[in-house]
Order: sequence, then structure tokens, then C-alpha cells
Amino acid sequence: GRGLGGRGRGGGQGSLAGSEPEVGGRARRWGAGVPLELTVAGERGKVEQVLLNRLSNAVKVTTPGGGVSIDAGPAADGEQMVELRVRDTGVGIPTNRLEAIFEPFIQVENSKAARVEGSGLGLSISREMARGMGGDISAESALGVGSTFTIRLRRG
Repeated sequence: GRGLGGRGRGGGQGSLAGSEPEVGGRARRWGAGVPLELTVAGERGKVEQVLLNRLSNAVKVTTPGGGVSIDAGPAADGEQMVELRVRDTGVGIPTNRLEAIFEPFIQVENSKAARVEGSGLGLSISREMARGMGGDISAESALGVGSTFTIRLRRG
């Protein structure tokens, strides 16, 4: 398995927080909390790509002064899964578009959503990779509030 929180003695909670003066020309807050003993089963490169894609998109849709956070923990439903949650305070996604955004070349386009650069393939590819490792990705969102993407992967 691959440790998500790095190496350390014993268990505990690793956390990072800060304020990046500029990310892509816009100031944002960020934070992360990941249990140090948490591991997932999967190919390191794919796990990293899925997580970096989610973080990159969260930064793109978050307005100046907004925030992006990531946390991880065992799945609450008792399954042998790990949940990584990437939250943003971006513009949000209409409820009726939450599944469509996982289709290739689909991006949210409405008057309240910021136009995000990209091909619209990132979520589709990320979901395919997560499913290939026995997991999945889901989304929850509210317009004007932000979104949470949950990446579920098998425990390592």
C-alpha cells in the first residue's frame, strides 16, 4: 500500500495549512489533514494523478480569497475503503449536472459557473483510473457554496 500521510512514528493526524499568496495569479487558502497510518492499495502514479487532478480543478474554480482543502480517512460505511475528500469554495455545480461532469468532454457551463480551461477529460480519466483500482469518485455540490469530490480507494 501507499501511505498518504508520509512516514512517521505511531499514528496520529498529519495536517498542513497555509495561505498561498498566489496560485495561478489568485490568492487562496488551503489545508490538508491526513491520518499518517492511512494507506491505499493502488498504483502510486495513478493515485497521485487522480488526486492532483482533483486539487488542480479545485484551485481553478475557487475564486480569490476562497479555500481548498483535502482530508482523508477510513470509509464511514465500514467497508475496507479509504475516502479522500477534496473540497473547494468555488462556484459549485448544478445538481442536475453532477453525473454528467464525469463524461468525456463535459464541462459545466452556466451563468454562475466560472469558465475553466481544459479539455473536459480530467474527471472522466480520473474516475476510470479510480474504478480500475477498485474504487470510484463521486461529487456533491451547491451553487455559490462549492463542491466536494470524494475519491474512494481500497485500503492497503
